[in-house]
Amino acid sequence: MRLESLGVLAGGIAHDFNNVLTMIQGNLSLMELEVDQGHPTREPLLEADIALQRARELSNQLLTFSKGGEPRQEVVALAPLVADTVEMYLKGSRVKARLALDSSLMANVDSTQMGQVFQNLVINAAQAMPEGGILEVSLRRRGEELELTFGDNGPGIPDAIMDQIFDPYFSTKKTGSGLGLATSYSVISRHGGTLSAGHSKLGGAEFVVTLPIAELPPEQESAQPRKVLSHRALVMDDEAQVAKVTCRMLTRLGLEAVSAQDGEAALRLYKEAMEEGKPFSVVLIDLTVPQGMGGREMIERLLEYDPEAKGVVASGYSADPVMGKWASYGFVGSLSKPYGIQQLKEVLKELNLLAQGT
Repeated sequence: MRLESLGVLAGGIAHDFNNVLTMIQGNLSLMELEVDQGHPTREPLLEADIALQRARELSNQLLTFSKGGEPRQEVVALAPLVADTVEMYLKGSRVKARLALDSSLMANVDSTQMGQVFQNLVINAAQAMPEGGILEVSLRRRGEELELTFGDNGPGIPDAIMDQIFDPYFSTKKTGSGLGLATSYSVISRHGGTLSAGHSKLGGAEFVVTLPIAELPPEQESAQPRKVLSHRALVMDDEAQVAKVTCRMLTRLGLEAVSAQDGEAALRLYKEAMEEGKPFSVVLIDLTVPQGMGGREMIERLLEYDPEAKGVVASGYSADPVMGKWASYGFVGSLSKPYGIQQLKEVLKELNLLAQGT
């Protein structure tokens, strides 16, 4: 019960925190575009961006642990994700990796959450072997499941604590939150898989991930974008500063941007634009508006008025089921807060709303 209450509290805090981070990341990403490589402020900007990403990871980790963080799944090949994570988080350490990965195996996963799991397992191995060692990572088929194994030749896991290592806040390290393995266990379970620990054949620790094998869905013809002379975007967010920086980023990407602070006002602006012959090409919709119409109701009413409307849901609360299954609610894309100009650019590119060369 205490952990459940903590989860509700953490979710609310993370939602508000991610709104603040969006304001910071949006403005930072705009400043980085204006500063040349050799400018003296370039390095402090990049360091601030790194710190921001760490804050984002911490916020998302709390959300994932406390409320699960509804997975935003797609069918992907796991081998590249595993290989990239191992390379990134062993760089600079004395640990050597041995990889045996079946590149044909695919799974229906949230790449961000799964990358966090792999990151936790690789970092744990590296920290267990500060003087160096071997980390063997294998990915193979086991019937209808894939099996991903991380095994090392470090000190291993004592049998006395084997049953505790996935408990929240349990840690054998002097530093750390004690949430890494608990979060990983939660993520894998939410993907319909398992995460177990044991002893490696190398003499150290071993972690085994199993997940259902998936196949790529058949390609579907993409809908042709509505023909407009220039693209216009409508931003609905109850946080004025979030709306402001989002409009700035959209303008930088070549779109005309207008904002509203709740669903009612946004719908009114959308209808007026249609009547004037200047329709909005995309609407960025904040999912949660405490004192007004939020994203779920707005997209329903928007599509009733204009079935061709393109709505992108945005939220700092990834646990909401809408963020994991946005298409089933009528949205054409999603943005997790905090986001910057690069994340906006990727969404707009998917919707064919960027001019060539942007």
